[in-house]
Amino acid sequence: MDLDTTEILWTLDLLRDKQLPTLACEMLLAGLNNEPLRRLAGLSDYELSESKPLFSAVLEQLGRTGLGKKEAVLRLVRIVSLQIVSGEVDAYDGAKKTWNAQRNSGFSISDFCHKIDPFIYVADEYEERPADREFFKQAIIRVASRWLEDTADGTDREE
Repeated sequence: MDLDTTEILWTLDLLRDKQLPTLACEMLLAGLNNEPLRRLAGLSDYELSESKPLFSAVLEQLGRTGLGKKEAVLRLVRIVSLQIVSGEVDAYDGAKKTWNAQRNSGFSISDFCHKIDPFIYVADEYEERPADREFFKQAIIRVASRWLEDTADGTDREE
């Protein structure tokens, strides 16, 4: 997992203590290096209570402390959209991941100016109408493609 995705998931409280030492090892292998990162990578299972403070220190030393939850959701939607369009992630699973990120962010759907509504609506309909699931999968792919077109420069545009 790359540093940007890790920071997004961390900001949204979507990483578990047990995942952090493994992520630290991946970060070290990718060439990142600082003292808290090395300590985190070496934690044993009985030391996991130290993982969150250490990971916070890792991000702080890397200058990664300013990402807010709302921006993290929008960045995650872009990553998930890329995964949906490429086929790396099932369309419904990706839409559900977007919905879960919004719920976990503490922001309401309307706080996103209806930008993520299509993902949530289609994921909900997918669940409610099993006979139409293929239609909704295709709709999710179209929504993801549109999201990528609207954020082609890597940033979110205000409506």
